[in-house]
Amino acid sequence: MCHLFGVEHVNVALMEVDPLTVIAEKLAQLCARAQDLIIAVEPMPYSGIPDFATAKELIQQSQASNVGILLDAWHWFRASQTFSELTAEDARYIVAIQLNDAYQRPYASAILRDEAMHDRLAPGDGAIDLATFITMVRKADVQPALIGIEVVNDELLNEGIETTANYTYEQTAKVLENHWIDII
Repeated sequence: MCHLFGVEHVNVALMEVDPLTVIAEKLAQLCARAQDLIIAVEPMPYSGIPDFATAKELIQQSQASNVGILLDAWHWFRASQTFSELTAEDARYIVAIQLNDAYQRPYASAILRDEAMHDRLAPGDGAIDLATFITMVRKADVQPALIGIEVVNDELLNEGIETTANYTYEQTAKVLENHWIDII
């Protein structure tokens, strides 16, 4: 199907919490089947790959050459990762970035995924220090193949898909114009 639609990049995530060795084995199998695609692992704080360090270890254990990490601002923020955690040596692992924002106060950890699926904010609308997030990415010299927007927000979607698309585009453009103009 990826070939049919010209897709070269596939984001993957894992909700279950299994031993990292098991996840790495399954990831290696996926990467072997999709050897001409880029597989992007998305760490999520409520998942079996809760943070960047775990995703990096997973990729190393998989020994696959066509896998990298998708950095999502919301997941980075909710996993309480620091802006000094990403280094220049880590840049080679990152293949994609997703921009979004979050309320200052998270949902309870038992239902944090609900926030991710219903209450994310457009870039610039919340408590994530996107300027520092982008500075961290740029300072590490990350060269993502893709930069996307992932704003899943029931209230905004109730305004209609066109309104949602226009609003998230405008907000993202403002953030990028202010903090990463050369990427536009």
